[in-house]
Amino acid sequence: MAGAPVRLAAALSDRYRIESELGRGGMATVYLAEDLKHKRKVALKVLKPELAAVLGAERFVQEITTTAALQHPHILPLFDSGEADGFLYYVMPFIDGETLRSKLDRETQLGVDEAVRITTDVASALHYAHTHGVIHRDIKPENILLHDGRPMVADFGIALAVSAAAGGRMTETGLSLGTPHYMSPEQATAEKEISARSDVYSLGSVLYEMLAGQPPHLGGSAQQIIMKIIAEPVPLVTQFRKTVPPNVAAAVAKALEKLPADRFDSASGFARALSDPAFRAGTGTDLAAVGANPLMSPRLRVAVAIAALVLAGGGYLAGRRTVSAPSIIDVGLPDTAQFSFVDDTPWGTEFPGLVASPDGDFVVYVARRGAFTELWYRSLVGAEARPLPGTRGANVPAISPDGRWISFVSGRVLKKVAVDGSAPAADVAEVASPWGTMWAGPDELLVASEQGTRSEWIRMSDGAKSRIGGPCGFPAPVPGTRNLLCLPSGGEQWTRVVTLAADGSVPMSLGGTVLGDSGRPLLSDKIFIIGNRIVFVDGDGNLEAAPFDLTTGAVGARSIIQRGLRRSLFQLSAHLAVTRAGDLVFVPGSNGAIGQFVAVQPGGVARVLPIPAKEHLNFSVSADGHRIAVTSRGVDGDELWIYDADTGEGDRVAVAGSIQYPVWAPDGTLAFTIREKAGRERATMLLPPNGSAATPLVGIVVDPTAFVTRRTLVGSSDDDIVVVALDGNRVVRADTLRLPNTQYYPVVSPDQRWLAYSGTEKGIAQLFVTPFPAMARQYKVSVDAAAEPVWLPDGSLVHRKGLCWYRLPPRAGAEPPLSAPALAFCDEKLLNTSGPSNTTMPDGSVLYLRTVAPTTAGYLRIVRNWRKTLDQIPAAGGPNQ
Repeated sequence: MAGAPVRLAAALSDRYRIESELGRGGMATVYLAEDLKHKRKVALKVLKPELAAVLGAERFVQEITTTAALQHPHILPLFDSGEADGFLYYVMPFIDGETLRSKLDRETQLGVDEAVRITTDVASALHYAHTHGVIHRDIKPENILLHDGRPMVADFGIALAVSAAAGGRMTETGLSLGTPHYMSPEQATAEKEISARSDVYSLGSVLYEMLAGQPPHLGGSAQQIIMKIIAEPVPLVTQFRKTVPPNVAAAVAKALEKLPADRFDSASGFARALSDPAFRAGTGTDLAAVGANPLMSPRLRVAVAIAALVLAGGGYLAGRRTVSAPSIIDVGLPDTAQFSFVDDTPWGTEFPGLVASPDGDFVVYVARRGAFTELWYRSLVGAEARPLPGTRGANVPAISPDGRWISFVSGRVLKKVAVDGSAPAADVAEVASPWGTMWAGPDELLVASEQGTRSEWIRMSDGAKSRIGGPCGFPAPVPGTRNLLCLPSGGEQWTRVVTLAADGSVPMSLGGTVLGDSGRPLLSDKIFIIGNRIVFVDGDGNLEAAPFDLTTGAVGARSIIQRGLRRSLFQLSAHLAVTRAGDLVFVPGSNGAIGQFVAVQPGGVARVLPIPAKEHLNFSVSADGHRIAVTSRGVDGDELWIYDADTGEGDRVAVAGSIQYPVWAPDGTLAFTIREKAGRERATMLLPPNGSAATPLVGIVVDPTAFVTRRTLVGSSDDDIVVVALDGNRVVRADTLRLPNTQYYPVVSPDQRWLAYSGTEKGIAQLFVTPFPAMARQYKVSVDAAAEPVWLPDGSLVHRKGLCWYRLPPRAGAEPPLSAPALAFCDEKLLNTSGPSNTTMPDGSVLYLRTVAPTTAGYLRIVRNWRKTLDQIPAAGGPNQ
């Protein structure tokens, strides 16, 4: 150990032997240690130095001792506490399990019965502590440990002990007590007297997240969340999950009331309501949201007024506010034709799959039908639900302005079908890798292809094409013009919005408009204009809107206008439509981007790695199989982490910018590409095995995919395959394989004699191999569409086709050295990321990412009169800007 842990280990060496760091929280660092006297594993928690600096050790130990007498089956006991060489610490049992936070990160939402059981057990522990005069003050998923499925509450009385020991000097620490998402309103307003009802509120917040997949209030900062806790109502949990029983929803609503007097008077009362099918909270559950009671305490009214002044003054909270939503209803889908979040393309990605008729009478959606998809019609004014014939394999549907025709893509063919069945599905034109489609007139469709880099108008009557000069991913029409709002391709894909003239020839003056919040990324592929407002889906699955001045490009403050939209990873897709009547239709769900790592053997047997479930993107396994380099979605861009594959412990690599494509060299060097936060500058970086500073590769920028040796790197550059010879961090030679179509993800066989890569042939992804290093000839080895090859140690090749994976066995003495592909296994939950979404482990298994969210949905959500909510947002330049 280095730094403070070494001094700490020395100070405690007569009592505890520190073995490893388990985690860090807001107030303490947690270590796994051995209790030398009792020969047992313990969790040793050490307060942050800046916190310990203002706490009197004697007072802290005195306060924490009052909690040591708590003995309850769902309370983690306190073993020891004290001071050692300036460190303040306390000791609890080490539980071989996981926290509720880890479980929620992995599963997002829990079963209703399981969530209620956990809450009931925690409520029992709280009631016991409350009767002994102890308020927890920091109930949150991180403080609920699960051992064999049984919850145990940790850190009882720690928040009170720290607060009391600080003697009102908490502001000197720079820290705050309580986690903002689960704070009660009285904690958020710094009330001096905190009662048991504060813990009830926090526990209600935890249950809300277990059921809804998110806490009651979200925000971009702790200040935003606190303001919302004080001032904004909580949406009913049934808005996010209709299967929650009425008594459970009512109990949650009562637990989350703003006024303590309106909540349950005890934790046991909360538990009884959860188990009583007849419980109802009275008029509170009839309101549009929890906490809408206009009667506030004077303290709360003052806090709300202060929050309003901060907003009006353009302070830290001025970037976003939330507008209450109108009435909501759910429309069920047939059990045999659920909405599918995964399409039938070779990549198994998630594109927008829902369209609504202009008048809001019906929707057409992509349904999962066994191993394939097809389009289904669902009435919104009746019970009719039926398939549209001839739409097998459909994705990216769009609806004509008159609501009579549905366009869609199947394979590489653009088709259209009559909604009423009067005309069968008919071919219109060939298209390549569709990214988004939009009807712009009665006979004109815009198709954005190849990740938005190629866009063209297609006449639906005869298939005639007209190429658009500029990039236009996921286009939106600018009202009253022939112009388009586009997400450009390239490094600023998720940050900026530009407009192009309809023919793409003359860029308009709005090019490069940054959407609000000091350039915070848009993180959306679903963007459109309604009136003078721009509407989009953010990275948290919220629908946001902002005033948008079409003449100057000015964008006003962003406002959340609907929560709970399903969000995916690769395209950051959301599935929604707005009707002419002003209704919003969308597919609700949790964040489908959250994934966990699974190692799958050739026969399909999967092993889950202990790495935390997050929005992981690209990844690579070290030669010894013990380390995994991962890029993950961060607030300011993609971050690089290195995890221990055996323990799941990870460290973030400190580099500035968004990072992609990490690849390990045999000697432990790590290569990756980085894009600086400001501008489009990209570089290929090399991080040496000793972990010192990364240095840029001099002479070329390449997206690395494999090292042959430490001196030979293979990757992609501008759709070409490049083999780079290195001398340190300098390029000695770069051999480029230029082919007619896009090439990507090259990987070298274990014997280093063959290179496999994905490529396109007539707009369809295929799999090719070429002799290495000569690369003199190419062989197509896929029978049908294929993507993302990976070699196994035995010389066989595995590739993706949609939701299934195929294996090409080795064929000795042949050229190419592979037999015909055979189905290995299918798994609709394996994610496709923005780069290679698989890699080989040394034991012959293949590492994938598996989403923890459902891949189908059984109902749609309709927000009636949603346009009225949108109209509440002031115009650009108005008083809130």
